[in-house]
Amino acid sequence: MEAWSRKDFIIWPIHQGQIPPINQVVLGVFHSTNAAFFMAIFFMIAGFFIPAALEKKDAKSYLISRTIKLGVPTLILTLLIFPILGYGLNGGGRDFTNFVANQYFNLVDGEINFGQTWFCVVLLLFTYLATLLNKRIQIKNSFVPKYTHILVVLGFVTVVTFLIRIVVPSGYWLPLHFMEPARIVTNAIFFAVGVLAYKNNWFEKLKFRTGVTWGIISIVMIILNHVGMKSCSNILSRSSKS
Repeated sequence: MEAWSRKDFIIWPIHQGQIPPINQVVLGVFHSTNAAFFMAIFFMIAGFFIPAALEKKDAKSYLISRTIKLGVPTLILTLLIFPILGYGLNGGGRDFTNFVANQYFNLVDGEINFGQTWFCVVLLLFTYLATLLNKRIQIKNSFVPKYTHILVVLGFVTVVTFLIRIVVPSGYWLPLHFMEPARIVTNAIFFAVGVLAYKNNWFEKLKFRTGVTWGIISIVMIILNHVGMKSCSNILSRSSKS
């Protein structure tokens, strides 16, 4: 598996060989299902803990702390670890300084990017925004989302994401591997849900049967999604042969 690259600059030192067909099917189903929500869940969890932290620290101290905890590892990986890995994999005996300057830090077409630390960068931006709006983010404490509210949010995310992917397909990243537009709406909405969930005790108010209901709905939708995708693939395959 190769990391994001505009040329042949690989920042993961592992290359995946041929995968058996059965593994492709099993892992394909797992990955496509998992990719639909797992990063968004991380953003929701991160958002959930922000109001709690701001109850113990003032905004300035909190932002300084988060900038250090998220920003320093990002800079170390982006400016140090990735160039060293790149040289080890693609240097080919060239001078290290020249390789890094021309291949990585070239401002015109260099390969410098955040790589896998994009999550830290986007989370830091979300954190700044949530901190600035913290005192203004409040819903009546008696309000608990109902099925209709959840369906409206899901519909909004679905429609907006669909429209974005018409223009910018999944897998395209902004410069510096900063953000994947195809998933940003989902990540932002889940982050906001995490913030609101803490401030209004939504998770504590969540009923067991509600969780079971949405769990069943999720399983049904996952099955329908993969059956539908397989059916569409077969139809397109037959159409191309005819």
